[in-house]
Amino acid sequence: MVLATLSPDSKPELTIVIAGGGNASHVLLGLLGSNPKYTVRLWNVMDKEVATWKEKLAANDNQVTVFNNAGPTPEVVKGTVERVSVDPKEVVPGADLLLIAVPAFAHEAYLTGAEPFASAKMAVACMVAEGGFDYQLRDIFGERFHSMVTFAMETLPWACRLTEYGVSAEIKGTKDKVHVAITPDSATADVLGFLNQSISVKGRPDFRPSGNYMAPTLMNINAIFHPAVVIGEFEHWDGKTPFKEVPLFYEAVKQEGAGHLIDSISDEYMAIKAAVNKTHPEVDLHTVVSVKDFFFTAYANDISDSSSLARAMNTNKGYQGLKHTMEPAPGGEGLVPSWNARYLTEDIPFGLVPIKGIAQAVGVPTPAIDHIIAWCQVRMGKEYIVDGKLTGKNINETRCPQRYGFYTIDQMVTVEKGSAV
Repeated sequence: MVLATLSPDSKPELTIVIAGGGNASHVLLGLLGSNPKYTVRLWNVMDKEVATWKEKLAANDNQVTVFNNAGPTPEVVKGTVERVSVDPKEVVPGADLLLIAVPAFAHEAYLTGAEPFASAKMAVACMVAEGGFDYQLRDIFGERFHSMVTFAMETLPWACRLTEYGVSAEIKGTKDKVHVAITPDSATADVLGFLNQSISVKGRPDFRPSGNYMAPTLMNINAIFHPAVVIGEFEHWDGKTPFKEVPLFYEAVKQEGAGHLIDSISDEYMAIKAAVNKTHPEVDLHTVVSVKDFFFTAYANDISDSSSLARAMNTNKGYQGLKHTMEPAPGGEGLVPSWNARYLTEDIPFGLVPIKGIAQAVGVPTPAIDHIIAWCQVRMGKEYIVDGKLTGKNINETRCPQRYGFYTIDQMVTVEKGSAV
């Protein structure tokens, strides 16, 4: 098995390819590149962005700077980037780890591009998993998947932002803990050792095993929250009258609207969890908890009113000031919702649709999830669900298990020493 290649103890020297180029990629390049025993490369499929990277790195001694302002004492970390390319054959061969740090819609391009050049010992990972990452891996890598080390984080470890593209980024905050899906189970200790040594910032976050890839698929908190909040704000909009201002996202949530809808989704994915574990009790879904349990625990110190889920969202310090994604209204007067926002384009096909796919396999009804998918797909100009079934013409643009030929729960869950692979 390959995992020993990621162990800080057994193999301290690693060649790591970061796939992407956004906020998280900048931070990863800085943190990982600061380790003199790591050879760090950047792979970006956009020609113009690669040209900018090469220009900026040449002007900065091939280094990316990370300003870590998450702790009590600010610090500056500089990481060296060995090479940058748009071509996978220039960066992937010889790599010990491919770490994908792009939105879910772009995962496929990097996975298919890497597969011909990936050695048998290369681990594959992503930040963040979204839904169905393992189904996509199994489809692209085939039988090789069962002998690969793979892992995926449920969420980003830090709140970060670019300060200058190709030059620097800032870490504004770090999470206390981040769950990671890992296969095979025997790889867990080494993967967590690598992450906690190389990506944690002053001990935060604490990377912990989620137990199973199905866990981050079911517990996809962005997909559970974002589309419901969009519907809560715009479901009764007439589709014509422009808004004068950009509506607040979380601070305007009402319990009778988005709050109730999210509570209903929570009930549905918890029912899916129970159905999966009824036939497959060996599948570890311990990190799949109700929305309230998650939210009130994750933001315990930031919420001033926990009387309802909506009020908890309204009063969460970390949510203050966040707004909906809008665009100019036709004619230029006022604003209208943008249906191309990632709250829909990411969280429907790579979030709620995979959850629905698992529900369909275990026979759990999901009226709330169905309603959200149906409402959003009309605005997006897509068709995923038809009469409550995932038979729409755009299903191959999603990561639901049915897209990859997995129709039964037995097909979706293969178990190796306690981990789904």
